Amino acid sequence: MSKPTKWECNVAQNYFITGASGFIAQGLIPALLQNPEARIFAYVHHDKPDFPEVQDKLHYVYSIQDVRSILMQLGESKIHTVVHLAGAGIADWPWTPKRKEELKNSRWDLVTRLHQSFSDAEIVIDRIFGASAIGFYGDGGDYWLDESAQQGRGFAAELCAGIERRIASAAQEADAKWYALRFGVVLGPDGGLLSRLALPAKLGLGSVFGDGQQWVSWIDRHDLVQAILFVEEHDLESGPLNITSPEPEQWGSFMQHLSGVYDKKTRIRIPSLALSALGEMKSVFLDSARVTPKALKDAGFSFSVPELDTSLKMNLIEH
Repeated sequence: MSKPTKWECNVAQNYFITGASGFIAQGLIPALLQNPEARIFAYVHHDKPDFPEVQDKLHYVYSIQDVRSILMQLGESKIHTVVHLAGAGIADWPWTPKRKEELKNSRWDLVTRLHQSFSDAEIVIDRIFGASAIGFYGDGGDYWLDESAQQGRGFAAELCAGIERRIASAAQEADAKWYALRFGVVLGPDGGLLSRLALPAKLGLGSVFGDGQQWVSWIDRHDLVQAILFVEEHDLESGPLNITSPEPEQWGSFMQHLSGVYDKKTRIRIPSLALSALGEMKSVFLDSARVTPKALKDAGFSFSVPELDTSLKMNLIEH
């Protein structure tokens, strides 16, 4: 099985990316660097990504003033595309009141601060992509959920709705297009969910949460990157976008596929009651989200890795 053909974008663009050292950016930045006309401003706080700076191509910046200084040297004043990926890990720690504020601040406040900084620096922006998630829909049961579905209940839905409102507001004030990227569970070779589940599955310790009937909407990281570039190239209308495979799986089936990669079976079940100690955070494991990427499909986007088996084998065996 060969890896999917990489998408190449050859449009002259200045990109500003937050969360540049994160899992999604690890797939996005190399793809953007394939474009000889791209210039990337990677916004970092402490840890730099595992990419060397490339003269006139990839710049690590610590403030918007750094961006402005470089643009002034180049005689430019525009960032064509902002990709806001920053945010504390949703399932890294229990959702105490303090942790909830950290999750909000790392997403909501950063958007507001950056927008004000871009405005103060008189930097023009064409479009803003903001990382949301399918947590926006809450527990949707067996219903198919497209972008027109209403916001669900719970903290995850509140968190996603908050980032979407702020992205839309910032874009409106900047007279820019905006896209709220409602990511499914992102599968890739060097992080994300698979980095946590692969070893237990390999040892025959893969687990199913609850009854295993809850839907898991996922996306291969390669298709996620393709989707962002597709939206940019085709200049889609502003709004939310479901970034998920058209073929979601129920959790029990997902884990059987994962364990099957290693010729193992999933035998461990963790009852819902056992997750009660997590409080509200149990929704991450038990909520059902049967999501369809209607907007992308209607626009003609073609998925390279729509099947779960293909993604798992590509990321866990062939990488």
